[in-house]
Amino acid sequence: MKIPQNRRQVKQLYGDFSYTEGAGRRIKIDPDWVRDNIRTFELHTGDEVRLHKLVGDEFVRLFQEACDASDYTPKSVQTFVPRHFSKDKDSSLSYHSWGIAIDFDPQDNPKGGKRKDGSPSLMRLNPQFIMVFEVAGWRWGGSWDMKDDMHFQRKK
Repeated sequence: MKIPQNRRQVKQLYGDFSYTEGAGRRIKIDPDWVRDNIRTFELHTGDEVRLHKLVGDEFVRLFQEACDASDYTPKSVQTFVPRHFSKDKDSSLSYHSWGIAIDFDPQDNPKGGKRKDGSPSLMRLNPQFIMVFEVAGWRWGGSWDMKDDMHFQRKK
């Protein structure tokens, strides 16, 4: 399956939806779109995650491969969270809103790439984990100018 390059392609591939504003940066997506597109998937750890139906099976496979390739198995895997990118309600929607973005262990993989004690994020200590997703075409937020080490998305 082709990986979208921009927001227009994301909407074409994963579907467009209507929404209303919620509390903070949260949004409430049309429940029919959620019912038709978001599924629950079980990880090899026994945890369940909610993702878009078109990426869930791939994510489950890649997650196990990444954990096996590294000595790192994230404890927290955050997926479908309908929200704006920032607290500014005029900001664009986060790719978590489509169920195509994942945050791993936010406390251990903070923005900026360093934990509170100054040590590198767990992602930076486990490059094999990152490589599994990048080889499959997923994008790691730790490679951006504004480092977001916890974040992976299925959009270029």
